[in-house]
Parts: sequence; C-alpha cells; structure tokens
Amino acid sequence: MRRWSILVFLCAAIALRAQDSAVLRGRVVDNNDAPLAGAEVTLHTSNAPPSRTVTDASGEFSLPLPAALAECTFDIEKPGYFAMKGRHIPADSSPRDLRFVLNRLQEVTESLNVSGVSSPLELDSTAPVQRLSGVELIELPGTTSDDLRNSMSLLPGVMQDNQGGVHLNGGAENQILYTLNGFNITDPLTSHFESRLGADAVQSLETISGNLPAQYGKGSSGVVAVNTRMGDNHWSFSSTNFLPGVENRKGLVIGSWAPRIYASGPIVPSRVWFSNTFTTDYAKGVVRGLPRGQDENTSWRFGDMMRVQANLTPSQILFADFLANIWIAPLNGLGPLDPVQTTVDRRSRQYFGGLKDQIYFSNGGLLEVGFSLNRVFSREIPQGHGYYLFTPFGRQGNYFVDGAQKGGRNQYLANYFTPTFRWLGSHQIKAGVDLDAVNFWQSLSRTGFVDYRADGTPARQVVYFGNGVTGRENFEASSFVEDSWRARPGLFFQLGIREDWDQILRNWNIAPRAGFAWAPFRSETTKISGGYGLVYDETALDLFTRPDGQYPVTTFFPTGNATAYSTAAYYSIDRRHFHTPRYRSLNLGIDHKFPHSLFVQVTGLTRRGDYGLVYQDPPVSSTESRYSLEDARRDSFRSVGMTIRQNLHKQYMWMIGYTRSFSHTNAVFDLSPDQPLIVSRNAGPLPWDSPNRFLGWGILPTPFPKWSLAYRAEYHSGFPFSIQDDIGRVLGNPNSTRFPVFYEINLAAERQIGLRGQLWALRLGVDNITNHINPNAVNNDYGSPEFLRFYGDFGRSYNFRIRWLGKLP
Repeated sequence: MRRWSILVFLCAAIALRAQDSAVLRGRVVDNNDAPLAGAEVTLHTSNAPPSRTVTDASGEFSLPLPAALAECTFDIEKPGYFAMKGRHIPADSSPRDLRFVLNRLQEVTESLNVSGVSSPLELDSTAPVQRLSGVELIELPGTTSDDLRNSMSLLPGVMQDNQGGVHLNGGAENQILYTLNGFNITDPLTSHFESRLGADAVQSLETISGNLPAQYGKGSSGVVAVNTRMGDNHWSFSSTNFLPGVENRKGLVIGSWAPRIYASGPIVPSRVWFSNTFTTDYAKGVVRGLPRGQDENTSWRFGDMMRVQANLTPSQILFADFLANIWIAPLNGLGPLDPVQTTVDRRSRQYFGGLKDQIYFSNGGLLEVGFSLNRVFSREIPQGHGYYLFTPFGRQGNYFVDGAQKGGRNQYLANYFTPTFRWLGSHQIKAGVDLDAVNFWQSLSRTGFVDYRADGTPARQVVYFGNGVTGRENFEASSFVEDSWRARPGLFFQLGIREDWDQILRNWNIAPRAGFAWAPFRSETTKISGGYGLVYDETALDLFTRPDGQYPVTTFFPTGNATAYSTAAYYSIDRRHFHTPRYRSLNLGIDHKFPHSLFVQVTGLTRRGDYGLVYQDPPVSSTESRYSLEDARRDSFRSVGMTIRQNLHKQYMWMIGYTRSFSHTNAVFDLSPDQPLIVSRNAGPLPWDSPNRFLGWGILPTPFPKWSLAYRAEYHSGFPFSIQDDIGRVLGNPNSTRFPVFYEINLAAERQIGLRGQLWALRLGVDNITNHINPNAVNNDYGSPEFLRFYGDFGRSYNFRIRWLGKLP
C-alpha cells in the first residue's frame, strides 16, 4: 500500500526521428488527473549536458534529446510537492506512456525518508515569489495556525502591524489582491483579508511582488494566493487542539482553544474527491493595566472550508469551493487605554462560493471558466450611546459609532492558454477576461466625542448630523494577454499587457508588464531575474459614499475668557474626472542554489504610487471646512532583502531573512468623519514602516527519535506613531516617534507517538521565551502625566497541543 497520498503521472511519448535529433514530450498531472503547471523538469543523459524546462498550463513539456539516446534520468520539482529525483529511463525504451509517482507535500511519519520540500529556481518566474506550505504553517510556533491571517508574517515581505493588519511590501491592507484557488477573496467592504482559514485547509500560501503577471490587477503591493488541499482515493482524517491552551497573562489562564477537524477522500472513487476543514476558535484576552474583573474579553469564530473536484471526462475537470465564516466578539477593542465601557460588540459573517471548469484540448490548449460570489456582513454595537471621551489618561464613555455594513462581489472569469508553439524559441500565450460586480451598503449612527485637558476641562467637542445610510455599486471589467517566451534554455521572458475599467472612474487603463529570468551560461544553480510592472488599484467604494453620510460639527473651548466657537466639516466630490490610482514597480533579484539544498535569494524592489484618492482639507471659512476628494496621494516604497533557506531530509528546513525598507506617503491619515485627529501636515512614514527586520524559523530534527524542534524568531524596528495635544491636534510631523524595537523567540518541541493503531503528535511550546516587552499601545497625549507610557505587553506564554494524524501506516 502506498504511503504517498498525491501522485504525479508523467505521460511521455518518446518520438525518435530518423535524422539527427528527437524531442521528448510529456505531461505532468497529479493523481486526480489535474495538470501541474510550473513543474520544473530536468533531463540528465550520459552524453549531453542536462536539459531543463517548465510545464505549461496544461502540464505539458517538451525537451530536445541527443541524436544517440543514452541512459537518461528525470528530476521533476514543483513547490508544494515532494521532488522526484533520478527517475531512470532505459536507453532502449520504445515509444510508450511512462507513469511516475510524486507526492503532494504533507505530513509524513518518521518511517519515510523522502525529500520533503522542493525549492527549484523556478525559471518561469520573473517576479519575486515567497512561499509557505501547509505543513510549515501548521508546524511553526507562535503563528496561530487556526488563523491564516496571523501566519502570513512568516513570509519575509509580509509585516503585521500593532493592530493585526497585514501589509505586503509596505502597502496598505487594501492594496493587496487576495485569491483563493484563483478567485478574488478580498473583502468587498474593507478590501482587506477578513476570511479565516485554518492551516489544515491550506496546500500552499504564496506572495507575488513587483512585476506581477498580467492576469493580476487591483493589488498594487502584490498578490497573496491561497491554494487549498484536495482529497484523493485514500481517506484521510486529522484533528488538532482538543484541549485549550494555557497562557501566562497575569498568571496562568485558559487563553485560547482552537479545535480543528480535517477530512478528505473520495465521493466517487477515481472520479470525485473532496476535502473539508472545520475550525472553531475560542480566544480569551487578558489586558495588563486594567483592574481584575474588567480586564478580560472573549470571542468565538466558526469556519468551514470545503473543496470538491469532479473529473467529468478525461479532458474536463470541475472544481467547487465553499467557505463560511462567523465571528462573535463582545467587548472588542478592550485595551490598557480602552476600558470595558469604550468597547463594542462585533458580529460578522461571510459566505463564499466558487465554481471553475477546466477543459483540456487534444492540441495542448486549456480553457477555464469560473464564477464566484462573496457575501459579507458586519455589525458593531457600542456599550451605550454616551459621548466618547478622550482624556490624557485614556478613553472613557462609549464608542461613538453604532453601525451595520454589508457588501458583495460576483466574479466571472475566463482564461485560455494556447498550445505551446515554437518561433525563436517556445511560446505560450495566455489571455483572459475578468468581470466583477461589487456592491457596498452601510448604516452608521454616530453620536460624538469630547477631548479633555489634564485639568478636566473640555477642549473640543464633536457631534454628528445627517443621514448615516449610504451605498454604492460598481462594475469592473479587465482583460489581459501575456506571452511566456522561452527564447532558449536558461532565458525566459514574460511580456504582457492588461486593461482595467470600472463604472465609477470610467478610465480605460493600460498596464504593461515585462520581466525576464536568466540562468547565465545555462547554469542549473543561478537565476537572475527582474522586471517592470504598472498596476492600478481597485476603486474604494466608501470614498464615494462619504459625501452622502454624516458630517461632524466641532466646538472648540479655548482657555481663559475666549469664547467657544464651532465649525462644520463637509465632504464633497467637486471634480467630474479622476485618475485611477496607479503604482509602478521595478524589481531585480538573484537566486543561487548551493550544495546541500541551500538556497540564497537577494531581491531589490522599488514601488512608487501616483493619483491616490484622498480627501484634502482646504479651509472655506471660519465656520466651515470642506474636505474635497482629490487624486493627490503619493506613496513610495523601497526595499532590499536577503533570504537564506535550507531544506534538510524528510520535512525539516530552516530559513533566515533580513529586509531593509523605507515606506513614505503624503497622506498618513485618512481624513474621514471617524478620524478624531486634527491634521495640518500629513506627510511622513506609513504607520507600519519598519526599516529593519530580521526573521527566522525552522523545523529541525533532534537526537531523539520521533522528536522534532520548531522555532520562530523575529526582530524589527518599532512602528511609528504621532504626538497629539489635548484637542487632538497632531504636533510636528506625523509618525515622528517610534515604539521600542520588537523581538520575540518562540520555541516548541513535538513528539509523534502511536497509540491503539493511531498516530498522535504531542507538542509543548513557549512563546516569547525571553519575556521581552513588546507593547502595542502608547499614551501619545503630550499634555498627559503619562505621556509616552507604553502598554500591551503579553509576556511569556505556554501552550500545549495534541493532534490526531489518523491511522498508523
């Protein structure tokens, strides 16, 4: 019985010509007959240098053979799959179909001794790519593997800010395109990644930056692509976290509990398969700095991710995806400066469904058509309807927004991959269209807030008027064409052009993309790559509903005998035409493979943004200010980074990386009705700017059988923040001060044991083993006696995990 759960069939017909040469043609698919695009195939013969190529979208490849065919072997590698090494083909083979077996990366027992992770140089990739497997997401400590969002910071280009927001290459949360099995999963309300998936559901997680392939738009800082697992003809079950975790927060407490159940297998053997992951997350927070009895909050999340594959015919495959999320979080926002009465009760839900049909033609072409729908709803309810009070000692009163929001996206896509053809090398053309109908609705009822001085007197009061019910719809249309051109072995070009249009801005935007990958002197160990890309951001619907919503009226209370005065702030769209926000990216990198599976990658990236939409504040009169929408935002980002990674035997590996970066904007604050600060100068570093970052993690063997050791270590510069006075006015330049440096080391030891015919894994872990103070909140009120006091350190915590991995092999 095979222990490997994923197969790759290489169906190759060796056609020997009577003249001087022959061509080897083949196809790489998995054991469910789905083609594997991007698999690197290397042919070794005893009488010629190695030949290398990459499979196209239909899984096909071709390689030249010497006139006198000698003994030859294949190496086949694809990230996320176990590598095939040294598969032997006899020299006297007659034309026939050859079948090979390859595994998709998954957890294995100690009895297997295979290459667990493959990291080829990816000669068909011209943009910087970082990737994590589902195994790494599960095994690495301190990443809350029940929530994929919190695990993304394991990738060197991804930074998570003090509030948990995810940022790729210095961009804002709404500048990332998130895809789930090829569909846009970005939240239509916030343009963030609000979906929750457990790591058990994930086959791979990857980021693409710089000169994005032409099929991607609407994400100027890059793409985060999530690919989920698929079942096969073998039943597989696992379960994790039967017991809640124990954490050291004001003493040992029951901190969190995130049980997960995974199941996969055949619905109809050899025809229809499924995989399903159900997650539940109970989280308990304990806040230092608040009195006992008022320092805890809890939340519940429920999620389910299902994927089905049905082979309708040998040349037609249907994929179906379904994702559901529910979140219930009373007392959300509790913190050292935000006591219970200032919190809100939050509820949200999401339902996503996708259907994709892939049709393969006998000439090697591939057509895929798909449809998805995404529905989201969120609700926030304050603890009361009093005013929200800003004091030099923290917040008091009730939060000032009571609201509900809902949104949706319907996506229609079609892509066609032409058969590979030869002209000055080999080419494959890909063309496609993407149509999206997006809608947004909200009902927000705002009360108001008051700023107090240190002596207890009011300095400013803001009260809201007007209708808080707004909504907007948009229709987006995109198309692209791209040529993947292998000019010769070791030299690859990716040339594409993309068109974007939407109903609100009505601009026809043309976005060229160009990149190259070069293995100098036909090197098998070095790749130099680079490229240029122009990317247009998605139009933010909430910007165009702001003039129809509530507006604030501010009353100032000067000291002394001065008379109080009031001013109203209105939001308007005075222009009929705007440019579409755009970003120009340049990237250059070098990858080198050293002996013993040691990979080094050095990448430089620069990204400049123009025409960002932002509300500006030209004063109209002493009693009125009018914020006008303009395309005046400018952003810039530069980074250079090095990543070193080594793959060891079985599934062991380690990685260390350093990134030096700079991110700056002329619009630090979003001037919205909910922005309580008064901003006169708005240029500075972005709130998630961190010039220096070291990141390392690994899964390592130990001298003790069946034991493994996993670690995660991170050090980065503190995030910037602004100083304000007692009326909420930003003093000096925005984000001119920084939090202390952050560093954390997490360690976990795990042992696999067999019990009653079942395989179990027991883990004991320690997060923040050095107990270093890493605050995430600060008193930034210049007039406060506690000015620059930092809060929010979680300290050292312990966790214990039990996982059921299924039957013993």
